[in-house]
Amino acid sequence: MVLFKYDGTGGINLNDILFLGPLLVPVRLLLLGVAALAGYAALRYRLHRIDADADQRKRILDPLGHVSFAGLLIWKFSPLVLDTRFVLEHPLSLLYYSGGNRGLLLAAIYAAAALGYKTWKNKLPALLFPDGALTFALAAGGVYGLLLVIVGNGGLFAAIASAAGFILYYAQIRHKQPPGGRESGNLITAAIVLGLLLGIVQGMVQTDRSAVPGPPGVGVRVGDIAADFTLTSLEGKPVQLSDYRGKNVLINFWATWCPPCKAEMPHVEKFFQEAQQQGVAVIGVNLTNTESSADRVNRFVQQQQLTFPIVLDSSGQVGDLYRVRAYPTSIVIDSSGTIRGKFQGAVSYDRLRKTFRDIR
Repeated sequence: MVLFKYDGTGGINLNDILFLGPLLVPVRLLLLGVAALAGYAALRYRLHRIDADADQRKRILDPLGHVSFAGLLIWKFSPLVLDTRFVLEHPLSLLYYSGGNRGLLLAAIYAAAALGYKTWKNKLPALLFPDGALTFALAAGGVYGLLLVIVGNGGLFAAIASAAGFILYYAQIRHKQPPGGRESGNLITAAIVLGLLLGIVQGMVQTDRSAVPGPPGVGVRVGDIAADFTLTSLEGKPVQLSDYRGKNVLINFWATWCPPCKAEMPHVEKFFQEAQQQGVAVIGVNLTNTESSADRVNRFVQQQQLTFPIVLDSSGQVGDLYRVRAYPTSIVIDSSGTIRGKFQGAVSYDRLRKTFRDIR
């Protein structure tokens, strides 16, 4: 299975990084931000169509806004609860990582509890907030799917999901029913059923695409046979990528001066300690041409207590070969030597574990 696309596949890689001055913005995050703004605008437009007054708009928008903000904070800082010891030992992780799917679950539980309590306390219609949230989700999901189609990353499935979202949103606003009104339950049920069906179809499509299409050539893009290289380790021994053929391999490009690299290293080490038991190899490629000295690299490795092999790209040729434009960058290679994915920016232990579990 090709886990994510890279340039040359006809679409923009959602894991790529946009350089906006000093800011590094993931493409996926940018698209999600645009979709969220569209969802908020769609909810406000629905309230405008029913001629809701200021108090009615405030009764819906304020609680949903507060819960969304609090949920975002819970998702971001949930590692403090989910993996307390690791975060306390490596506090920089909080700056670059979130709670992932488990964090989203905690945020969803909080949102449901908070809105449920407010509904009970103020004797509001039971479906008021679910209906309002559905408006936001349908519009945001429709716009996100449309954006995926536009950037060439979504295909037919994204187009169908986007159309379904817009159709259900139109059904919500067509009769000018207020959120929580008579037809709310039917639309919510329809949205849930449609979401489940789309999820099943997506799973079937991904399963059917489990093989990398076509005979691969040697290169540095997803689907290519990984270009070979030989570099010298910190111990002065030659390390050649092709020697690891038959194993799944993670190549991690990093530098000591890079803050996201510092945050990522404990996650890579934790992953290596677990994954090496399953025959997964990790190669840390230090971009030594950007360092003040190799001694600094050695001190960093000792301070971080890294046990996976570290090799020195003293000339920068391997970094250039693999088109490293953001630090850190990680390349995922399967046992046949085929590149299965590329991450730009810090990657969490959970993301690495899921990625390699999916390519076994």
